[in-house]
Amino acid sequence: MITFSVREVVEQAIQTKKLGKEFYTQMAEKFRDKAELKKLFELLAAHETRHGESVPSLETQLSDFN
Repeated sequence: MITFSVREVVEQAIQTKKLGKEFYTQMAEKFRDKAELKKLFELLAAHETRHGESVPSLETQLSDFN
């Protein structure tokens, strides 16, 4: 079984959120002529940003389990 440190999990989560934001931002641009889709992808990108900002605090909360 593969094990990961808390730091590795947090770093991976941050990277995943960054990639998600990039993807949704690109999709918003791709669908810039379709207002509803553009708005949806912009919303999803904003959610990824907020989630990505909250991930580092998990490292502190989870460090007791490492």
